[in-house]
Amino acid sequence: KLTFDYSNLSGEYQEGEDGRAVSAGNMYRLNISGLCSAQNYTYATSGFLDKTRLEEWISANSAFIPQRSLEDTGGQKTYDLVWVKAAEGDDVQAIAKVIRDAGFNTYSLNDMLESVKKQSNQIQGMLAAIGAVSMLVSAICIANTMMMSINERRKEIGVLKVLGSEMTDIMFMFMVETLLVGIAGGLFGMGLSFGMRELIPVLFSDMDVRSIIPVWLVVVGLGFSGIVALLSALAPAIGAMRISPLEAIRAE
Repeated sequence: KLTFDYSNLSGEYQEGEDGRAVSAGNMYRLNISGLCSAQNYTYATSGFLDKTRLEEWISANSAFIPQRSLEDTGGQKTYDLVWVKAAEGDDVQAIAKVIRDAGFNTYSLNDMLESVKKQSNQIQGMLAAIGAVSMLVSAICIANTMMMSINERRKEIGVLKVLGSEMTDIMFMFMVETLLVGIAGGLFGMGLSFGMRELIPVLFSDMDVRSIIPVWLVVVGLGFSGIVALLSALAPAIGAMRISPLEAIRAE
């Protein structure tokens, strides 16, 4: 492997010069491997390519030698790319491993798929973290709203208890109200999701990006919103059950 030093570019490649093995000067040791037999040759550096031009030509570290030098060292015309087709899709990874173990570089669509999956999992993890924080904030807001509602309706709760309402009826009333609030919030979130689904293809029209929201996800989302709302209102509802009717009426 060669490491190019771009900090001090100098010299130019001299056309027509036949590189020869030398034993002094600024040299790199080249290990010929792969389809060729393993041999070592030492060459003097005649110059460096411009960094920008080099990056346009190649994507890996490389060195260039004259055609005559290649012929003198026994170089032969070989293939620089081979396409391998697997009979079964399940054999792709195993074949790729065999090729890598033989010392060759290989790339398959499965590699690209794994890279896309990894990036997708990272994005989903980030969105899940954001969703968890949003859910916690929503739960706190719902619980706070229910506590304020109960304090404002203490007289109403006291009157209901005096008229013979069971404590479970009081609790059920507030739980239903909270459930409706949670479902309404879930519907609002679903509306935003469907709006983004239609907007994403417009924003990324050149990338052919599509967003799919399955029906089961809508159902699960609404159900989860309701469950979070019920759990958030559980403590305030239990507090409403314990309100003394006489104290509630006297306080008003």
